[in-house]
Amino acid sequence: MKENEKAYKTEGPRGPGDRVIRVKTGSPRRRLRVVPHIPGVIRFFLDVIHDTPFLPLLLTLVVLWLGFSLGVYLVENGKIRVYSGSENKGVTFSKLRVIARKLYENFDAKYVVYRDLRGRKLVVTPGIKFGCDFAIYEHGPGVDHAPYMVSVRKAKDEISATDIVNAGRLATTVRKRFIIAIPDLEAKDIRYLIFKWFKA
Repeated sequence: MKENEKAYKTEGPRGPGDRVIRVKTGSPRRRLRVVPHIPGVIRFFLDVIHDTPFLPLLLTLVVLWLGFSLGVYLVENGKIRVYSGSENKGVTFSKLRVIARKLYENFDAKYVVYRDLRGRKLVVTPGIKFGCDFAIYEHGPGVDHAPYMVSVRKAKDEISATDIVNAGRLATTVRKRFIIAIPDLEAKDIRYLIFKWFKA
């Protein structure tokens, strides 16, 4: 009985209207671990696949897993083919770009930068978690950290000193170099502005 009594302590009222309670002491705290319900997850994806038309489903998967830029890049280079409808009609690169323009703001400029970076043998991933357009790896996620974060801007866009400082502070915090890419779609040229930070 005494051992049971030691396992509890009395908490008195700390404010008006509080009750006297007994709290169990000495028991280690348990950490909660979230375990996905695998059959439920599989059922969810099967329902999505069953209820979604093929082209929107495929485009959604491309956006989620590869990023739209990579999907269009692979179609342009003949690495994958995209089909739509029950007749499995092929979707051309031009048609895919038209769809991408509707779904992705400033797609043409971003895609030109993406294609150029891929041509330089760099691994390009979406940079949304860093607040930019692309995160650039030399070898790939899980192998090394992305040394660069790229924001795509048009030549006529305005950017304030505050925007540059904010981007620079974020890049410094995550140990990356901040780059602004300015593509010229007519001249088919891209300028890269790399910021180097130093203590004043």
